[in-house]
Amino acid sequence: MRVTTLGTSSPYPRPGDPCSSFLVEGGGSRIWLDAGPGSLAALLERCRLEDLDAVWISHTHADHFSDLGATFYALRYADIDRPPLTVLGPAGWVDRLRAVLTHGAEPSPLEDAFEVRELADGAGVHVGGLELTAVAVHHDVPCLGVRIVGDGRVVAYTGDTGPGPALGDLVSGADLLVSEAGYGLDGTEPDPVHLTAAQAGAVARGGGVDHLLLTHLAGADRDACTRAAAGVAGCRVTGAVPGLVVEV
Repeated sequence: MRVTTLGTSSPYPRPGDPCSSFLVEGGGSRIWLDAGPGSLAALLERCRLEDLDAVWISHTHADHFSDLGATFYALRYADIDRPPLTVLGPAGWVDRLRAVLTHGAEPSPLEDAFEVRELADGAGVHVGGLELTAVAVHHDVPCLGVRIVGDGRVVAYTGDTGPGPALGDLVSGADLLVSEAGYGLDGTEPDPVHLTAAQAGAVARGGGVDHLLLTHLAGADRDACTRAAAGVAGCRVTGAVPGLVVEV
């Protein structure tokens, strides 16, 4: 598999760095992980919407979700010709997006652009040669991490999460773990629904991960986050930057 970093920022995009978002390619398929502000344009530099197989939305906070609205406009009102694009996410994402997009008496016709699917914890989905498993993680809104298996490799993505037992199932034996990691370096108490870099490193170590890729850096010092995670991870640690390509 190949994982391309589209953005690493939160909770808003920085110049040249969209919100946390990734393109996963493998098993003959392409999957866009999270669609926060700025990420659609970054995606289109590497993959046409006509060639995209699915979108994974971890949760409905704007920094992971808002460019799905722009994607709807592209698919329904622009010059893109393709069948409805599969969008996978937690319960409630459809109503949330429909509320944002509806601007008249009739609900916005999401199904004209998207094959809409809401998933529960443990749900399995095949996208081409990739097998995706949803794992409910600990956040302040429903949030699904995803475990992606294909081409004999495992990629795990946390979405937003605090520490919790579900992370063990999510990351166990992963070749690559893409984890949020941007909190707690300023001396404040760790946020219970987010991970510090050191906590992300501990999750990687506990799961026997080969490579930890840090994202959702929230304006934090990328090098400091990388050092903090590497001090406990027991594996290769990389601070993600836009455009970084990891061959898994």
